Amino acid sequence: MTLYPWQEREWRRLAESRRADRLPHALLLSGTAGTGKAAFAAALAAAILCTDAGADQACGKCRSCRLRDAGTHPDLVMVAPEETGKAIKIDQIREAIAAMQMSRHFGRSKVALIAPADALNRAAANALLKTLEEPPAGALFLLVTSQPALLPATIRSRCSRIVMNGGAGAEAWVRERLGGRAETVAVAFGLAGGAPLQALALAGDGAVDLHAELA
Repeated sequence: MTLYPWQEREWRRLAESRRADRLPHALLLSGTAGTGKAAFAAALAAAILCTDAGADQACGKCRSCRLRDAGTHPDLVMVAPEETGKAIKIDQIREAIAAMQMSRHFGRSKVALIAPADALNRAAANALLKTLEEPPAGALFLLVTSQPALLPATIRSRCSRIVMNGGAGAEAWVRERLGGRAETVAVAFGLAGGAPLQALALAGDGAVDLHAELA
């Protein structure tokens, strides 16, 4: 699973919490689009579900990892809009909650990954809130959003929050992939609001060159 240099500090902190059995029941991953929140959430879900107890990251080899890779892991619930740009509906959340309340097949945890969480409609958010207030044993809810303000305050208050940003190592990571072109990197970062993945995409699709021409 992909982890980026600017995510390493948060990853180590969560790994320590996992080893001490102190993970919260709900995490809200927020931050600018293009900072790798979804990749971080997927890597965390994979690590939690992996049955190699000594690994900080998923081993990719155990039966649990193979099922996850195949998209058939019974302890992983993925929730997303049924159509791009549409809302996450209450029936989807009810199905997810029912799945999270079932007995675990592997290990001690079940994980629900909801992305983008800001797509929850009001009824779906209310249904999720009730479960966050009284979560099933061993459940972890991962909510991913670039627009946390669109989530009800009651949902946000029930989650431990991780704000993902470029941070340490991000600019060097982009510069390496752009062949060390410092000026291009600086412009791309400015256009992307400091989001490294977005900066890389902008540099790749010619947006930086267009910006220079317009300037």
